Amino acid sequence: MPPMPAEMFTAAAPRGREIGGPLHTAMADLFDIYAERFATWKGPHVSNELAAGLAMAHAVTDTPT
Repeated sequence: MPPMPAEMFTAAAPRGREIGGPLHTAMADLFDIYAERFATWKGPHVSNELAAGLAMAHAVTDTPT
């Protein structure tokens, strides 16, 4: 089963900070907010905000070092 959105955001935040720079640091802060906001998400409806956040989280976690 794929990770829940909050778990994905929680995993992506440290990776964004590891990559560094103003953009990735800001994204990491946003991931922290999203992790809290979507902590109780049960699906299946996915809002545009959640979809965009998950796309960013996947992009950050897939970025090579």
